[in-house]
Amino acid sequence: MTVSRSWTLIDESKEVSEQDQLVCDTLAREWSELQSQAEAESFRRQAEREDGDDPADHFETDAELHDWERREAARIRVRDVKISTIESALEMLGARMMRPYEHWNEDERLMEYMERER
Repeated sequence: MTVSRSWTLIDESKEVSEQDQLVCDTLAREWSELQSQAEAESFRRQAEREDGDDPADHFETDAELHDWERREAARIRVRDVKISTIESALEMLGARMMRPYEHWNEDERLMEYMERER
């Protein structure tokens, strides 16, 4: 399941062209998909650890395990670079991804206050 977050303008007084809006929509959708994939993988790894599943158990040699770990680290790094690239592209268009609480129409100062009170 992809949790979709949208984008917002950095300077809300600025006008955005229809073309740039379509580009931002597409970038935000891609960002959401990548972020959802990362979160799902994190939850899956945590569940596997809690169930006692160790990745080392799936390989016959340490060399195979290290090769898998290197490929996995590279795959995660590529995903992180894609996310950063999308964020940079949005910034070039004068936009950024919305913070989760902005989807709830909450005030940033209120959210900071609420977090302090915990």
